[in-house]
Amino acid sequence: AFFAAKKSFFDELKDQYREVRERKQALLEEAEQLKDSTAWRQTADRLKALQAAWKEAGSAGPRDEHKLWSKFREACDGFFQARKAHFKEQD
Repeated sequence: AFFAAKKSFFDELKDQYREVRERKQALLEEAEQLKDSTAWRQTADRLKALQAAWKEAGSAGPRDEHKLWSKFREACDGFFQARKAHFKEQD
């Protein structure tokens, strides 16, 4: 009974991680598509919404979370750095 319950628990946990990983992969793909945009306001608003969705999504599991987060952060940072440079040129 114990091992069956343990297996059931970990199977369910793997399913949760898979669902979160798929959600975060979709968020990452959208962020990567937006990173080179020059529609500064709309893109910034959308990336902030993606960041909020990322936080709400939960953990993708110990193997994948950090890898996905690094790529997501890189895409967001790339856009915000370009936006900052653009507005710095305007001054």
